[in-house]
Amino acid sequence: MFKIQKGKYNGETKLIGGLEIIGASLSTDETGVRYLLSDGSEVYEKTVSLLLEKPKVKLPKSVADYLEVCKENLPISIFTAMSPTFMRKHFQEPDTILWMKSTKNQELFARAWLDGYEVEEDKLYTVAIKSTGQFLHLHKEGNFGFAYISAVFERKTTFTKKELIDAGFGGVFDNEMFEVEEVE
Repeated sequence: MFKIQKGKYNGETKLIGGLEIIGASLSTDETGVRYLLSDGSEVYEKTVSLLLEKPKVKLPKSVADYLEVCKENLPISIFTAMSPTFMRKHFQEPDTILWMKSTKNQELFARAWLDGYEVEEDKLYTVAIKSTGQFLHLHKEGNFGFAYISAVFERKTTFTKKELIDAGFGGVFDNEMFEVEEVE
């Protein structure tokens, strides 16, 4: 007899294929817990643990690019790939190396290496001069300037942190003259 009890398996309810666990009961034999799925089928605990969807971790673009280079072009282990010395030797950005030094991030890198990943979207920012309200924008010719928002129609006005730093505007993040806002 299958006794339905609402609940989750290790905090998860969704399985690969979109089926959900809607009930569970303890079997009288060595098979352990049986789970009733939303399509009416039953599975045992060992099968459920194999079927759980694992959300892919999100990595910053620079880290994702580095992981791809390591896996595709370098015959190295994950242990070597996470070494700051190895990273410096292979010309990684200081921000990527600092990211890798965090224990939490090392775990994310390992999970991405094994299970795949998604690339984190870079945050976008607008920059304005506080005293005038003029916004930083990029002309079609590739030159930066400041103008009132009505004058920058059809010009780029949102930038990633890297774009701002590369263009020589990295100081706006720490300068009281500028208002930097993250754009959703």
